[in-house]
Amino acid sequence: RRRRRRHPNWPARWIIGTLLAGAVAYLTIPASLEHQRLEAIGLKPSYGQLVVQQSARLLGTAWFFFVGASIGSFLNVVVWRVPRGRSLFGRSHCPWCAVQIPGRDNLPVLGWVLLRGRCRTCRLPISPRYPLVELGMGLLFLLVLGVELLSGGSSLPVREVASRQGFFEVVYTPQTELLGLYAFHMWMLAHLVAWTLIQRDGLKVPLRYVAFVLVSALVAGISFPWLHPVPALFGPLAGFARLMPWFNRALTGVAGFVFGALLGNEFDMARSARRPQATWFLGLAGAQLGWQAAFGIALIATFLQLGSMIWRRLTQPRHEWPLGAAIFIATLSQLIFWRSTAEIPWWPGPDASLRAIAIAGIVIVAIQFLIRYSHRREPRVSAATE
Repeated sequence: RRRRRRHPNWPARWIIGTLLAGAVAYLTIPASLEHQRLEAIGLKPSYGQLVVQQSARLLGTAWFFFVGASIGSFLNVVVWRVPRGRSLFGRSHCPWCAVQIPGRDNLPVLGWVLLRGRCRTCRLPISPRYPLVELGMGLLFLLVLGVELLSGGSSLPVREVASRQGFFEVVYTPQTELLGLYAFHMWMLAHLVAWTLIQRDGLKVPLRYVAFVLVSALVAGISFPWLHPVPALFGPLAGFARLMPWFNRALTGVAGFVFGALLGNEFDMARSARRPQATWFLGLAGAQLGWQAAFGIALIATFLQLGSMIWRRLTQPRHEWPLGAAIFIATLSQLIFWRSTAEIPWWPGPDASLRAIAIAGIVIVAIQFLIRYSHRREPRVSAATE
């Protein structure tokens, strides 16, 4: 039988070549610019030493991306198996022929590209959502890494910005609190992504999965209070914190979950959802970021939802993204611009007055009532939104 001719995998070659060229440019160009800058001020640095330092930064960036992409690969397994009641243990397998995927084909992002998006055994297509989730999680890890960790916590409110910044000062010389905050926040964002994808598939997020994530967040917050930069009794309520420091420590996550769940229930009521959606999303965000941040996230998500409603009226799309996507974007925005929004007097931040927080709550409820009235007058777009 005549052997089938193998065509070169040009997409894989382009991606690998681009990565190699980018790595060489990342190693040489910044080192050259730094070398010229130091020489201009009268210093005589070693160019090789600058390249070695840049190599350490590159390896650190690649490591964080690989960890994020690997977690994205695991989230693909969670999204597929957990709603269907299957175990998370066991090797990954092809969704068509059920053959186990070997380790060389299970590399995040790159494995799918090398296989040209098809199973090695049955040659049937594998959904591109798998590498997109892995790529998205890798980039999400790098985004939060740069904004929160390498900046010394400059995006976090209340706490002082660390004087040591960068890979060598934060990662290679570990700052425990910053690394813990980074891991704590990535835990939240990863599960918000998983819940959004499950709802996108039109499936229900199992209650035991929600309970595991929420309990883990609450226990971590109580065990390590520095994971909450803004305690529950802060700002206008700071006077009570001096009388009840331990109560304030335990109350932060619980109060955040309660207020977040109440605000999320308004979203669910506006959409007449048959099962909780936004309740768990905002409950998790409040449990990890505090009740003040829960109001800010709900406010951002409300305006995103209002914009989506207007866009849907104008374009009439065939499918609608689940509400969890808006809450995830709002949570990420709150995390990135947390310190900036905390300085706005009328924003429901740590130092905001109770009046500003009450006004934010009224705005959220009013817009959700408007959205609820709008949904009553239009047909349901897709069952995946439920």
